[in-house]
Amino acid sequence: MDPENFATLTLVLAGLLSIAFLVFLILGFKTWRVYTIILVLFNFCAAAGFFYYSVRTLQTHKRWRELVQSYQADVKDLDGQIKVLEQGATDEEGELTTAGIRQYKKWLDYTILDRGRTWTDCRLTAVVDPAVGSVKVAVPTGIDLILPLDEQAGTGTVLYAFQQKNIHEGGRFIGEFKVVARDIEAEIPTIDLAPMSVLTPYELERTIKANPEVLWVLYKIMPQDNHWAFTKISEDGTNPLDRMDADELGQLLPSDRVSEYNRDLQEAGPDDPDTRKWAKVVFKAPHKFATIDSHRILPVSNAGETSFDPGDEAIIDWFTYEELNSEEKVRLVSEVYVRKLRDYGFHFHAFGRARNAHTIAMIDVRDTTVFVDGSLTRSKVRDTSRTAERDNFRRDLIGFKAEEAAVANYRALLSKHLADVLAELKRVHFKNQELVAKLGAAQAQKKREIEANLVPSTPPVTPAPQPGL
Repeated sequence: MDPENFATLTLVLAGLLSIAFLVFLILGFKTWRVYTIILVLFNFCAAAGFFYYSVRTLQTHKRWRELVQSYQADVKDLDGQIKVLEQGATDEEGELTTAGIRQYKKWLDYTILDRGRTWTDCRLTAVVDPAVGSVKVAVPTGIDLILPLDEQAGTGTVLYAFQQKNIHEGGRFIGEFKVVARDIEAEIPTIDLAPMSVLTPYELERTIKANPEVLWVLYKIMPQDNHWAFTKISEDGTNPLDRMDADELGQLLPSDRVSEYNRDLQEAGPDDPDTRKWAKVVFKAPHKFATIDSHRILPVSNAGETSFDPGDEAIIDWFTYEELNSEEKVRLVSEVYVRKLRDYGFHFHAFGRARNAHTIAMIDVRDTTVFVDGSLTRSKVRDTSRTAERDNFRRDLIGFKAEEAAVANYRALLSKHLADVLAELKRVHFKNQELVAKLGAAQAQKKREIEANLVPSTPPVTPAPQPGL
């Protein structure tokens, strides 16, 4: 019964009893004594009070029992949730439906086994030696696990430093360092790092000029590439190897590598090379691989697993498949594409050296470009000067041609005048010849006349030659 209805019913019954009591009290007023009536009235009031409080007590007990039952149900439910959180949950067939702390610890152990310990939120605080790239880095937590390098004892810690940001935000590999000293007593513990090898100019500049606002993450083991490097825990928490889609991979990888990683462990295509095709199988009989053969198997549901029961799935290379198939322990499901794993440490060093070579080549090209640009500028100056000289020569040539034309005209005039003078001289010459002939004839006539008139005893006189005759 609802507590409010129960209280209402109780009040109604109390009211009816009170009315009945008053009726009986009035009826017995003439036969009862006054003190008897008063005592009866007091007894009735006391009984009514006790009755009311007993009803309230029963209601309180009922409410408390309900609360206790509710709290017990909540505690039981919380105990079940705690059990699921600690051990996980399974269905009727024993398959894991919700992962718990036990499973996450196991997955974390596999992750740490492959990756090693990491120190995040580290910050560059000072450059110790700019010549070789030694730096001082603040490590907020876990510095007690970092040991300075002791070459005689063969102990110490080698760390791989990365920028703590996404690759699309400029995150890059910084370098491989050895820990040469640490300061645990400082307010913020620090370690001194020295490069493990001689840094290239690019690596040296990248290290000593690193932005102090960009956090570092230090790895004890160089991250190893594997087929689960870019997986995630499923939303229901049952699968730690849930695949990332292309958009999620695009946020972590260069765009030209997304397709390769997205197709990894998926059904192979006809154009895929045979060396990249593995067999996805279902085990028909129990089988356990030796640890040395772990590189030949890719468990579908549990990274690092080497023991398989009937019904378990795995991806194995073709040599292993043919071996197990001959023993009728597996059944082929499909061919899958398995991408080639990368050795990040080798690639970082190789790319660093290649980048350094390209940087030197770029510097040479830049210097050559500066020289060529200078030569081009000087050539342009000389070209401008030669152009001016050419324009001057063109103007002089035009003047020379004008003078040549004037000289030619003057020469033509002179030639005409010379022709006229020669014609005049020829005419005068012919005229003089004619006059000479006439003068000769006249002189001969005079000579004859003079000879006729001369005395015979007188010798003849020979006339002197005349000029022009």
